[in-house]
Amino acid sequence: MRRVLGAREMWSIVLFFAAVLVSAALVFTVFQPIATELGAPVWSLGAIAATMTISSAFGGWMSAATERRLGLPRTLAVAGVAVPLALLAGAAGARALFPLILLSPLAWNVLHPLVADYLARRTPDRERATVLSLNSMASQLATVMATPAVGLLVDGRGTGTALLASAAALSLVLAGAYALWRARGELRLPPTRPPEEGGSPASPPSGREA
Repeated sequence: MRRVLGAREMWSIVLFFAAVLVSAALVFTVFQPIATELGAPVWSLGAIAATMTISSAFGGWMSAATERRLGLPRTLAVAGVAVPLALLAGAAGARALFPLILLSPLAWNVLHPLVADYLARRTPDRERATVLSLNSMASQLATVMATPAVGLLVDGRGTGTALLASAAALSLVLAGAYALWRARGELRLPPTRPPEEGGSPASPPSGREA
């Protein structure tokens, strides 16, 4: 735990990833009432859920290719835009925008292996399982805290207002976590081993990867 809490590039990316998972959880929670309000028949809810599952699987499949093409910083930046956009699409209550909610589970599944890889490469073997478990626990804890709060807001103010507030809050968290992570300057994923394992530390990047 000290390794994560003591390294800004570690805890900031954990925070970013947790915010993305919260968004995906909210989308899975509210898509049924949104679809029903838009006039979707009950039988179609299963098809929508299946489409979201396919979107998630596609995100995991394209993860490595996305990182190779865009680099980790750009991949995180795109996810940071896609996540609030998905919630805003749900808040809009428009049929044409409804498919954009798929961006949230897609972004989470693109990032999942990349964040795990980023953390694993910066952690010695004896601590790797703990650090990865901490990342998962932080994401799940954030989801457990956020989803009931948003549910109460849905009951009190309506789905649209709740999703707008969620998009605003998550945008702040994502922007802050991303800025802190980029400020650290360690943006690449070099295939190195931590010094504790006898490997050489990662060489600092020659220039910032945009």
